[in-house]
Amino acid sequence: MRKTIIGLSKGRIAKAYINYLYNNNVISNKPDESRKLYFETENYTFTFLKPMDIIKCLSLGIIDLGVIGSDVYENVYLFNDEYGKKVFGMLDINLFNCSFALAAPKNVNIDDIKRIAVSSELAAFQYFYDRNSKFDFEYVLMDGSLEIAPFLGYADAIVDIVETGETIRANDLEIKKLFSPITTTIITSTCKIDDEKVKDFVRVNERIRQ
Repeated sequence: MRKTIIGLSKGRIAKAYINYLYNNNVISNKPDESRKLYFETENYTFTFLKPMDIIKCLSLGIIDLGVIGSDVYENVYLFNDEYGKKVFGMLDINLFNCSFALAAPKNVNIDDIKRIAVSSELAAFQYFYDRNSKFDFEYVLMDGSLEIAPFLGYADAIVDIVETGETIRANDLEIKKLFSPITTTIITSTCKIDDEKVKDFVRVNERIRQ
């Protein structure tokens, strides 16, 4: 019988989720520290992929489920017409205590912010929604390292995902406001919502969800 194939977001999410399953006796072994990009147990095949590659593989029916940050899923669902209608969120699991946050230099007043640096349209939407739909600012997309933008004069502030806030503080910024929390989400393709393998895996996670 074919194993359920699950795409895990590479890095911190994959490591935390494997430990989560192991500690709750869903799997009996864990991968070693090699660079191997898949890991098999008795019932599952886990593959380690970048978040957007998980979305693409789901849309093509290559994998059965994905485990990614809820921010990635929501960004695709809301702003990416190509893939947004092809994926479906099945269950949120509480693995991290992260949130979107507005951060800026200490001497910057929130009311004076006109340009923000963001890593996604969803991050910009957090700020837009908080300002009661007043689109009186400009946003620029950056591929990581948002904290440098105010120092370079590229933006007045940033909206980014924070957990401890250490990187924010290390770059002479302070958190001005916290927005919506971010969790880890199990997703599948819209055509596999009723697949028994998908439903079984979701039920397992429902039983152990923290």
